[in-house]
Amino acid sequence: MINRTMYECVYNKIKSFLSTHNEFAPVVLKTPKGDKFPRVVVQMISNNEVGRDIGMHNVFSSVGIEIDIYAKNMTSGKVKYADMQVAEKIADDISFVCEDLFEMKRTLYSPTPNIDPDVYRLTLRYSALQDDKRNRFI
Repeated sequence: MINRTMYECVYNKIKSFLSTHNEFAPVVLKTPKGDKFPRVVVQMISNNEVGRDIGMHNVFSSVGIEIDIYAKNMTSGKVKYADMQVAEKIADDISFVCEDLFEMKRTLYSPTPNIDPDVYRLTLRYSALQDDKRNRFI
């Protein structure tokens, strides 16, 4: 059985953390819909079984999560931010959630070409080993 529990935990924590701690208050979604910016899209990109214990009771999975940040030039208070600065500030908060709170491993941090030249896109990927029975990363 595919266990999506930890993906949902990461998604919900990113959503709540960004809404309370990030000055840009980005919209956090599971699909890239809408026209409000900045926008953060959190998707599970892999969930592969990598092993079982000797009794065949516990299943361990390798989980990959991709996070795309879409940003435009913005003003916060009286300060103007370039789209890249907005995306990087959001990425710093996402990094705190994924790396510090969930102890996931960052496997990618890269600007990604976007079809709209007015939108800057930054892609982050994280991976972790998950204990499917205990619903936690190990």
